Amino acid sequence: MFFDLNLPAGSLGASEYAAALEMQQRFGVTVVARNTEVKSLSNLRDSRATPGLAPEVSQSDAKQTTFRILERLTIVLDDSNTNLRIDAGNQKLQNYDVLAVKPLTEKALLSAVNADVDIIQLDLSTKLPFNLRKTTLNTAIQKGIYFELSYGPCIRDQNARRNIISNLQSILRVTAGKHLVVTSDAIRALDLRSPHDVMNLLQVFGLPDKYARDAITTSPRSVLYHAATRRDTLKGFVSVEPLDALTEGVKWKMGDVPTGKELEEGADFVSFGDLSGFE
Repeated sequence: MFFDLNLPAGSLGASEYAAALEMQQRFGVTVVARNTEVKSLSNLRDSRATPGLAPEVSQSDAKQTTFRILERLTIVLDDSNTNLRIDAGNQKLQNYDVLAVKPLTEKALLSAVNADVDIIQLDLSTKLPFNLRKTTLNTAIQKGIYFELSYGPCIRDQNARRNIISNLQSILRVTAGKHLVVTSDAIRALDLRSPHDVMNLLQVFGLPDKYARDAITTSPRSVLYHAATRRDTLKGFVSVEPLDALTEGVKWKMGDVPTGKELEEGADFVSFGDLSGFE
């Protein structure tokens, strides 16, 4: 299953947006997030306009392939608005399936890694005005936040391509290719590429083959797990029990448990039985 968690709502007209959705379906992408970018939360809706992601997924058939359009909100952060309340208790943020922040300064990045969000969108197509420090990025990774790389800008601009390659190396030194989600950020349908073309492009950028595929499959799926947990629980806890102690009535929630070999290779594992529609 392929994902594109960033199709900008404000950059595409109605006809271009419809063409982009049609092209994504033709490419085999099954989940798209329509992205709304804001700098202030004052004009956001107070009530939820559409059903949440979790109820829809929990009733779905794991073998059924459906094209889904989710709602994403990206909050642009700079030094002037780092005090915004970005947490699960803010009802305005509950209207969106995916929550991202786009830090423009180092101070904003420090605020972003401590925010209750799913994605940090760095503008890797430009020369970043701050260094990507290992301790800062690790703080986000430990919270389950993913970093976003958008391929759309490099389709439109050769300079953007050079900056993306350079900035990506800084991220790879910390993440080794994990916790990276790749999106289109397409401002026109012609910016879109098929999943296999995207994977080839990522390998040219220096991303290993396995992580190039993960970045448009399992990683965005993990983002949706994180988003569902963030939205539906203000606080959570983990209870650890041996598999043998589980009854047959709850074993289905474990999903496909990684094999010993996969665990040795450091495979990431997240399993929510009620989100099996994204398998």
